[in-house]
Amino acid sequence: MATRLTVVRIVSQIRAELDRILEHEANLPGSLAESSGVLPRVDIAQSDSKLFLLFEVPGTEAADLEVQVVNNFVTVSGEKKPAGCSSAGAHFLRVERQCGRFERSVELPSAVNPSAGRALLEHGVLRVEFPLLSDQRNRTYRLEIEAGEELE
Repeated sequence: MATRLTVVRIVSQIRAELDRILEHEANLPGSLAESSGVLPRVDIAQSDSKLFLLFEVPGTEAADLEVQVVNNFVTVSGEKKPAGCSSAGAHFLRVERQCGRFERSVELPSAVNPSAGRALLEHGVLRVEFPLLSDQRNRTYRLEIEAGEELE
């Protein structure tokens, strides 16, 4: 009897910890909890002058998509409509294709110019590109030291 109570206590602790982790995850941009199960995959690439984000959104029309840049995050939202998912009087035996509203936020890995960004939907891939801004954080500047005078 004591062993069973110990197992129940351990399972309760694990469940409480998972609930805490999932609650925290639901508040993060780009979290799985933000979507209704439809979460577009994304590839991120960078050239010398541009940053590219490639979102998989097969079966989605451009009119059903929205791209926003807020602070350091790109958010793609939209709806994948269930094309061919309804048959009069029929019921599905298996459903593997996902439909519904989605939202995916991705943190930008580099400084970009969001006002010069472009988005193109082609063959089920949403290509979002931004020109890179020079990153001032990694540059070294040498300041001359002045002696005996106050700074204004």
